[in-house]
Amino acid sequence: WPNMPYTNAKDDHWLSFTNCGKWVRAVYCRQDALPIKFIDVGDGTYKMQNMWPGLGNRSKLYFSYTAGDSQNCGYEHPKGSLRTIYTEGSAMKVNLVWNVER
Repeated sequence: WPNMPYTNAKDDHWLSFTNCGKWVRAVYCRQDALPIKFIDVGDGTYKMQNMWPGLGNRSKLYFSYTAGDSQNCGYEHPKGSLRTIYTEGSAMKVNLVWNVER
């Protein structure tokens, strides 16, 4: 993102997830970026599915927000934190917005 400060390197704002709890964060370098499948729901929105290789059954690897505060994996996670542990029926819907810089 423009003007976003770097935490580790010049290329460290890619989405991926933690090993513990599958919490989604935007602090990863490009080679560790999470492959995401965007599934067309048919109403102009999409659901996002974690496509990380080797995770096995993908039926509980959809993205959504937590409903409340959580203490997990040694960290506090406020309501609305993003995880990739949900079924398709519980997955959040997103809109894709094209932002073309000229």
